[in-house]
Amino acid sequence: MLSNIPEVQILLKKVEESFNYKLKTSSDFECLSAEIMSKTKQHLSVSSLKRIWGYVKYDNIPRESTLDVLSKYIGHSGYFDFCNSNVGVAFNVSQFFSERIIYPNSLKAGATIVLLWYPDRSVEFVYNGGNNYKVISAKNSKIRTGDECSISAIIEGHPLYMDSVVRDGQNLGSYVAGKNSGVIIDNITEEL
Repeated sequence: MLSNIPEVQILLKKVEESFNYKLKTSSDFECLSAEIMSKTKQHLSVSSLKRIWGYVKYDNIPRESTLDVLSKYIGHSGYFDFCNSNVGVAFNVSQFFSERIIYPNSLKAGATIVLLWYPDRSVEFVYNGGNNYKVISAKNSKIRTGDECSISAIIEGHPLYMDSVVRDGQNLGSYVAGKNSGVIIDNITEEL
């Protein structure tokens, strides 16, 4: 999952460059943890570092506080500052991708989809045909229950672009969810 988030991959690469060593062994992570503590006065556990670097299995998106500490280690005020300072430099590269894609024509009307994105947002949609979805539940999102959305495709690990969001009969315009980390397809029911 983390390999799908270009910002995180670039951050990890820059941390290794600052550490001046490629992380390969358990003792490498112990040394990095100690150096991060010395430089930032903030603790990141060895196990957290191993999970983020994929040294041990980890399928979740890291906490923002963890990304903040790594960003501080390389001289930024936090992860948001790191991402903003690198816009247009490293994140807008072209690439092929093989992530799971859901097109509307692959769904039956009435199918439900639950999407998650960083840090703790979730939305459950019901598919109404065409490119039309209705929000049946939302948590910690600007998207609300009852909103009607037009979505051309859902690509796991990438931002979700909604062509339009209609709330109480008013078109609010386009919306992007998971802009920095992409969305996770948590559950689909009644998929063809």
